[in-house]
Amino acid sequence: MYFIDFQYDINSVFLCDRGKQNHRSFFKCSEPICLWALTSLEYALTGRFSRLYFMTDIPDKQWFAAKTAPRGELRVKRRLDALGVENYLPMETRWSETAAGRRKRTVPVIPGLVFLHTVTEMCYRLKNEYSLNVYFIRDKESRLPAAIPDKQMENFIRLLDFPDGGITVLTSELKRGQRVRIIHGPFKGVEGELMRIGGDRRVVVRLEGVVSIATAFINPAFLEKIE
Repeated sequence: MYFIDFQYDINSVFLCDRGKQNHRSFFKCSEPICLWALTSLEYALTGRFSRLYFMTDIPDKQWFAAKTAPRGELRVKRRLDALGVENYLPMETRWSETAAGRRKRTVPVIPGLVFLHTVTEMCYRLKNEYSLNVYFIRDKESRLPAAIPDKQMENFIRLLDFPDGGITVLTSELKRGQRVRIIHGPFKGVEGELMRIGGDRRVVVRLEGVVSIATAFINPAFLEKIE
């Protein structure tokens, strides 16, 4: 258990062990955690905290998906970077024909979608305090921003970050496939569903309620079933 001292400002936090209150260690928070410790009333009134608060649990970061305005992905990413909020925006290079010849552009792989690694409270603060122009994909039952399981996101990032991986973004609804794990090749360890798409067997990584992506053809010998 720790005491957390917010005596300076929202980004400067001191921790001290309960049994050794004279010893303090300092660290900087890129994402403020104070709203998990107490009501935000004092901060709203003064912009700082003056007392020592007790806290036993700090929530873990989770992955969330946020929709942006058309062609607003990079603008949102730059704002998140400036606020110190970890985020992921997969990009790819495309060539297009123009009157001046071929032109190379770097564009988002999934238009209108940015991923954030933060806590639920920060999702609300980004909207309400920082006026970030995004819409968080929500859980259908709780209506809270829907958290994406870490393993799903890890598989998703591995596929999208692999150069020339032949990845296809799937926007239509898909039937469920056999759960498999890739055991050989550059995607070794990635888990997904084995499905037939365009006549080929592919491994699909699905982010529930958000998006799905599929690998290029994978030899069945490189796969093992997950029971």
